[in-house]
Amino acid sequence: MSEVVAEKIANESEAVVSEAIVTKTTTTTTTTVITEGDVVIEQTSDAVVAESEVVKDIEETAAVATTTTVEETTVGIEEKEEEEELQNIENGGILKKKGGTFGTFGRSPDRYFYFTDEAYSLNKLKNVHKKHTALVSKGKGKDDHEEIFQAIAHATHTGKGLLFYTTSAKHTEEPHGIIVLKHITNVDLVPGGKVGYHPFHIVTQHHTWELAAKTEKEAKQWVQTINSKREEAKSLESVEETETYKITYDKLGTYSRRFDL
Repeated sequence: MSEVVAEKIANESEAVVSEAIVTKTTTTTTTTVITEGDVVIEQTSDAVVAESEVVKDIEETAAVATTTTVEETTVGIEEKEEEEELQNIENGGILKKKGGTFGTFGRSPDRYFYFTDEAYSLNKLKNVHKKHTALVSKGKGKDDHEEIFQAIAHATHTGKGLLFYTTSAKHTEEPHGIIVLKHITNVDLVPGGKVGYHPFHIVTQHHTWELAAKTEKEAKQWVQTINSKREEAKSLESVEETETYKITYDKLGTYSRRFDL
């Protein structure tokens, strides 16, 4: 074979290799045939090697991308769960209250339950006192009269440590009921809720309230909040030792007495 032919073959061979390296993204095998007289030369191996390198590159990139996607998805789920963590009820909200004067025939009226640090004057608590003494005068409610009198006396000193309720958010100046948080022995969700009615119980030594929120999440928020407030109430100064409490409690007298508001 002449030097000219040999040089031509060498040049063609270099061109094929160079092309194979540059065009790494090719997905087909290219065979280059050079014929010079009786000499036949095929160049295929370099193209195959280059293609293998591309495939390997793609596989490695796909693996990295998959790992990154999984990690990002996991972080996203964790962030969503953190966002969905229950928040405490800040001020108050509407709950259905089973029983009571307007809760007959299976109806549960809406009541506004709320927290406040503000104290009430005794005349602003007349709805709580008169409702209770009316029951006592009929021979009912004697077991928990001390509980409600303690709640009223407490409220004249401070609203801290108490859960109030009334007919609506517009009528908080004269509450209709008071629950002393440290008197609560248990707060539990009630199973078997239905759409728009998800109940939970607040239990004290002498009374059980069944309240219901519109959603399960809201009911859980109330249970969490009340339990948190109960713990806070335990660390409060002894309200019973204050002069305001003692004076009010003395005015209330025994469960069978009424006082002039």
